[in-house]
Amino acid sequence: DVSYGPYQQNVLDIMMPKETSREKRPGVIVIHGGGWVNGNKESQLPLCERYLERGFVCASVGYRLAGVATAPAAVTDVLEATRWFFNNARRYRVDKKRIVVTGSSAGGHLALMTGLVNKKAKLGPRSRVRAVINFCGITDVGDQVDGPNMRKYAAAWVPEQDGRYELSRRVSPMTYVRRNVPPILTIHGDADQTVPYE
Repeated sequence: DVSYGPYQQNVLDIMMPKETSREKRPGVIVIHGGGWVNGNKESQLPLCERYLERGFVCASVGYRLAGVATAPAAVTDVLEATRWFFNNARRYRVDKKRIVVTGSSAGGHLALMTGLVNKKAKLGPRSRVRAVINFCGITDVGDQVDGPNMRKYAAAWVPEQDGRYELSRRVSPMTYVRRNVPPILTIHGDADQTVPYE
C-alpha cells in the first residue's frame, strides 16, 4: 500500500526477490483486470510471484474503479503509478531500461495504454516502458460501449455523456498505434466471451 498519487485508491505493492543482488534488476508493473469496475492489486500475487522467481522487482498497481471515478481516471492513475515507479527505481535497485508492463482484460487495456499513449492524449505522463505484455486486453473501448459487443462494465466506465464516443476513442489503445512504440506481445483466446478477440 505505497501511495503514488492523491487518491485513496492510488496505492501499489512493491515486491522484491528474496535473493540479494549487486546488479540492478528488471522491473514489471502489473495491472489487475475487472472491467474497470472491480478487481484489486492483491489478485495479481500469483503472477507477481512468477516474476519474482525470475529476478524482477514487481509493482502491483491499484487504481480508481468506475464506482469512484469513470474514464479516463484508471488510465491517468496507471500512468501516474508508472511515473512513480520510474522515479523510485533507484530506491528498489531497478534498471530503468528494463521495465515492462503487463495486465489482463481491463488490466491489459491499461498496460497497452501505458505503452502506447502519447503527449497529445493529455491523459497523464508518457511512460518509458520497454515492452507491453497484454493478456486479452480491450483495444477498442468504443466497440464495447455500444453496439453488438456492448458490455455493461464498459458502459459503466464510459457512461452516457456529451462526447462519449470521443472519450471512448481517447481511452482506446488502437488510437495510439504508430511506429516506434515499445514491443507488444498480445495473448488472446478465440473463445473469449468477454472481450472480443477480433
